[in-house]
Amino acid sequence: MVALLSATACSSADSSGDASADSSTGPAEPTTAVPTAEDSATSSSTPESAGTAAAPLELSGGGTTEVCAGKRFPRDLAFFDVSWEAGTDLEFFEIRVDAPEGLRQVVADTLTIPPRNFGGRIAVSGMTAWAERERTLRSPQLALAGGTRLSEESPIEGATGLAVLRLKIDEDALDSASGASFGSVSATYRTVDGETGTVSEPSEVVFRAKGRC
Repeated sequence: MVALLSATACSSADSSGDASADSSTGPAEPTTAVPTAEDSATSSSTPESAGTAAAPLELSGGGTTEVCAGKRFPRDLAFFDVSWEAGTDLEFFEIRVDAPEGLRQVVADTLTIPPRNFGGRIAVSGMTAWAERERTLRSPQLALAGGTRLSEESPIEGATGLAVLRLKIDEDALDSASGASFGSVSATYRTVDGETGTVSEPSEVVFRAKGRC
Protein backbone atom coordinates (compact mmCIF):
# COMPACT_ATOMS: atom_id res chain seq x y z
CA MET A 1 0.00 0.00 0.00
CA VAL A 2 1.17 3.52 -0.67
CA ALA A 3 0.59 6.12 1.98
CA LEU A 4 -0.59 9.59 1.11
CA LEU A 5 1.00 12.77 2.37
CA SER A 6 0.00 16.01 0.70
CA ALA A 7 2.15 19.11 0.32
CA THR A 8 5.44 17.59 1.45
CA ALA A 9 8.85 18.20 -0.05
CA CYS A 10 10.20 14.65 -0.01
CA SER A 11 10.25 11.39 1.88
CA SER A 12 12.27 8.23 1.89
CA ALA A 13 11.84 4.61 2.89
CA ASP A 14 13.59 2.84 5.71
CA SER A 15 15.97 -0.06 5.21
CA SER A 16 13.13 -2.62 5.28
CA GLY A 17 12.54 -2.02 1.59
CA ASP A 18 9.36 0.04 1.79
CA ALA A 19 8.44 2.11 -1.23
CA SER A 20 8.96 5.84 -1.17
CA ALA A 21 8.12 8.82 -3.32
CA ASP A 22 10.37 11.84 -3.61
CA SER A 23 8.13 14.71 -4.67
CA SER A 24 9.14 18.11 -5.98
CA THR A 25 6.48 20.81 -6.13
CA GLY A 26 6.09 24.55 -6.22
CA PRO A 27 4.18 26.66 -3.69
CA ALA A 28 0.90 25.02 -2.75
CA GLU A 29 -2.28 25.84 -0.94
CA PRO A 30 -2.79 23.89 2.28
CA THR A 31 -4.04 20.39 1.56
CA THR A 32 -5.44 17.63 3.71
CA ALA A 33 -3.48 14.44 4.21
CA VAL A 34 -5.51 11.26 3.99
CA PRO A 35 -4.72 8.94 6.95
CA THR A 36 -2.80 5.87 5.87
CA ALA A 37 -0.82 3.01 7.36
CA GLU A 38 2.91 2.47 7.61
CA ASP A 39 5.09 0.54 5.13
CA SER A 40 4.24 3.06 2.49
CA ALA A 41 5.27 5.58 -0.12
CA THR A 42 4.32 9.23 -0.07
CA SER A 43 3.43 11.70 -2.75
CA SER A 44 2.59 15.37 -2.98
CA SER A 45 1.06 17.71 -5.48
CA THR A 46 0.74 21.40 -6.22
CA PRO A 47 -2.85 22.56 -6.64
CA GLU A 48 -3.43 24.83 -9.60
CA SER A 49 -6.10 27.50 -9.88
CA ALA A 50 -9.31 26.69 -11.72
CA GLY A 51 -10.36 28.41 -14.92
CA THR A 52 -13.30 30.75 -15.38
CA ALA A 53 -16.44 30.00 -13.41
CA ALA A 54 -18.51 29.93 -16.62
CA ALA A 55 -16.66 26.94 -18.08
CA PRO A 56 -18.85 23.81 -18.42
CA LEU A 57 -16.17 21.75 -16.68
CA GLU A 58 -13.04 22.67 -14.75
CA LEU A 59 -10.16 20.57 -13.45
CA SER A 60 -7.88 21.55 -10.57
CA GLY A 61 -4.91 20.02 -8.80
CA GLY A 62 -2.06 18.47 -10.71
CA GLY A 63 1.48 19.79 -10.44
CA THR A 64 4.83 18.04 -10.73
CA THR A 65 5.57 14.80 -8.90
CA GLU A 66 8.60 12.51 -8.99
CA VAL A 67 8.04 9.13 -7.35
CA CYS A 68 10.99 7.01 -6.21
CA ALA A 69 9.43 3.56 -5.93
CA GLY A 70 10.75 0.80 -3.70
CA LYS A 71 9.86 -2.88 -3.91
CA ARG A 72 6.58 -2.40 -2.05
CA PHE A 73 5.39 0.42 -4.26
CA PRO A 74 2.21 -0.84 -5.98
CA ARG A 75 2.25 -1.34 -9.71
CA ASP A 76 -1.57 -1.24 -9.72
CA LEU A 77 -2.18 2.29 -8.51
CA ALA A 78 -5.08 4.53 -7.49
CA PHE A 79 -4.01 8.07 -8.42
CA PHE A 80 -6.14 10.92 -7.06
CA ASP A 81 -4.47 14.23 -7.74
CA VAL A 82 -7.15 16.04 -9.75
CA SER A 83 -10.61 17.25 -8.77
CA TRP A 84 -13.38 18.57 -11.02
CA GLU A 85 -16.24 21.07 -10.94
CA ALA A 86 -19.25 21.22 -13.26
CA GLY A 87 -20.18 24.73 -14.41
CA THR A 88 -23.38 23.45 -16.01
CA ASP A 89 -25.41 20.25 -16.16
CA LEU A 90 -23.35 17.55 -17.90
CA GLU A 91 -24.56 14.48 -19.74
CA PHE A 92 -21.22 12.75 -19.29
CA PHE A 93 -17.48 13.32 -19.03
CA GLU A 94 -14.34 11.20 -19.12
CA ILE A 95 -10.92 11.82 -17.58
CA ARG A 96 -7.67 10.46 -19.03
CA VAL A 97 -3.95 10.91 -18.51
CA ASP A 98 -2.15 12.40 -21.53
CA ALA A 99 0.97 11.04 -23.25
CA PRO A 100 1.41 8.01 -20.97
CA GLU A 101 4.79 6.28 -21.21
CA GLY A 102 5.36 2.95 -19.49
CA LEU A 103 1.96 2.88 -17.82
CA ARG A 104 -1.64 2.20 -18.76
CA GLN A 105 -4.81 3.79 -17.47
CA VAL A 106 -7.82 1.52 -16.98
CA VAL A 107 -10.34 4.17 -18.04
CA ALA A 108 -13.40 2.03 -17.29
CA ASP A 109 -12.36 1.87 -13.61
CA THR A 110 -12.12 5.65 -13.11
CA LEU A 111 -14.03 6.69 -9.99
CA THR A 112 -15.35 9.98 -8.71
CA ILE A 113 -15.93 10.75 -5.03
CA PRO A 114 -18.03 13.75 -3.93
CA PRO A 115 -17.32 16.02 -0.98
CA ARG A 116 -19.53 15.74 2.09
CA ASN A 117 -21.09 19.11 1.27
CA PHE A 118 -22.44 19.58 -2.26
CA GLY A 119 -20.11 21.73 -4.33
CA GLY A 120 -17.48 21.78 -1.60
CA ARG A 121 -13.78 22.32 -2.27
CA ILE A 122 -11.69 19.14 -2.18
CA ALA A 123 -8.13 19.45 -0.85
CA VAL A 124 -7.17 15.78 -0.92
CA SER A 125 -4.54 14.33 -3.24
CA GLY A 126 -2.07 11.50 -3.53
CA MET A 127 -1.91 7.83 -4.50
CA THR A 128 -2.30 4.37 -3.00
CA ALA A 129 -2.57 0.75 -4.05
CA TRP A 130 -5.78 0.23 -6.01
CA ALA A 131 -6.87 -2.50 -3.59
CA GLU A 132 -6.43 -0.11 -0.65
CA ARG A 133 -8.25 2.88 -2.16
CA GLU A 134 -11.33 2.77 0.07
CA ARG A 135 -9.34 2.65 3.29
CA THR A 136 -6.91 5.32 2.13
CA LEU A 137 -9.62 7.71 0.96
CA ARG A 138 -11.45 7.86 4.28
CA SER A 139 -11.41 11.59 4.90
CA PRO A 140 -13.70 14.09 6.67
CA GLN A 141 -13.86 15.97 3.37
CA LEU A 142 -15.15 13.08 1.27
CA ALA A 143 -18.47 11.22 1.09
CA LEU A 144 -16.85 7.90 0.26
CA ALA A 145 -20.18 6.06 0.20
CA GLY A 146 -21.30 8.39 -2.59
CA GLY A 147 -18.45 7.40 -4.87
CA THR A 148 -19.30 5.96 -8.26
CA ARG A 149 -17.77 5.05 -11.59
CA LEU A 150 -17.18 8.21 -13.58
CA SER A 151 -18.88 6.65 -16.60
CA GLU A 152 -22.14 6.58 -14.58
CA GLU A 153 -21.91 10.22 -13.48
CA SER A 154 -24.08 12.99 -14.96
CA PRO A 155 -23.30 15.88 -12.61
CA ILE A 156 -25.52 18.93 -12.26
CA GLU A 157 -24.25 22.51 -12.21
CA GLY A 158 -22.13 23.22 -9.14
CA ALA A 159 -21.24 19.60 -8.42
CA THR A 160 -17.64 18.76 -7.55
CA GLY A 161 -15.69 15.55 -7.07
CA LEU A 162 -12.31 13.90 -6.70
CA ALA A 163 -11.22 11.77 -9.67
CA VAL A 164 -9.58 8.45 -8.80
CA LEU A 165 -7.65 7.06 -11.77
CA ARG A 166 -6.45 3.47 -12.02
CA LEU A 167 -2.90 3.27 -13.40
CA LYS A 168 -0.97 0.08 -14.12
CA ILE A 169 2.79 0.64 -14.23
CA ASP A 170 5.07 -1.48 -16.39
CA GLU A 171 7.90 -3.04 -14.39
CA ASP A 172 10.51 -2.62 -17.14
CA ALA A 173 9.59 1.04 -17.61
CA LEU A 174 9.80 1.65 -13.87
CA ASP A 175 13.35 0.28 -13.86
CA SER A 176 14.45 2.33 -16.88
CA ALA A 177 16.30 5.64 -16.80
CA SER A 178 13.30 7.56 -18.10
CA GLY A 179 10.79 5.76 -15.88
CA ALA A 180 7.04 5.60 -16.39
CA SER A 181 5.26 8.92 -16.82
CA PHE A 182 2.44 11.09 -18.10
CA GLY A 183 2.30 14.81 -18.80
CA SER A 184 -1.19 16.05 -17.96
CA VAL A 185 -4.78 15.05 -17.24
CA SER A 186 -7.63 15.90 -19.64
CA ALA A 187 -11.41 15.66 -19.46
CA THR A 188 -13.74 15.38 -22.43
CA TYR A 189 -17.37 16.32 -21.74
CA ARG A 190 -20.80 16.79 -23.24
CA THR A 191 -23.41 19.04 -21.66
CA VAL A 192 -27.14 18.25 -21.55
CA ASP A 193 -27.52 20.89 -24.29
CA GLY A 194 -25.16 18.97 -26.57
CA GLU A 195 -22.09 21.19 -26.21
CA THR A 196 -18.82 19.24 -26.24
CA GLY A 197 -15.31 20.19 -25.24
CA THR A 198 -12.05 19.22 -23.58
CA VAL A 199 -10.22 20.75 -20.62
CA SER A 200 -6.73 19.89 -19.42
CA GLU A 201 -4.72 20.26 -16.22
CA PRO A 202 -0.90 20.01 -16.16
CA SER A 203 0.14 17.05 -14.01
CA GLU A 204 3.67 15.92 -14.77
CA VAL A 205 4.27 12.64 -12.97
CA VAL A 206 7.31 10.36 -13.26
CA PHE A 207 7.71 6.98 -11.53
CA ARG A 208 11.22 5.50 -11.22
CA ALA A 209 12.56 2.53 -9.32
CA LYS A 210 15.01 3.13 -6.49
CA GLY A 211 18.47 3.33 -7.96
CA ARG A 212 17.11 5.24 -10.95
CA CYS A 213 15.99 8.30 -9.00
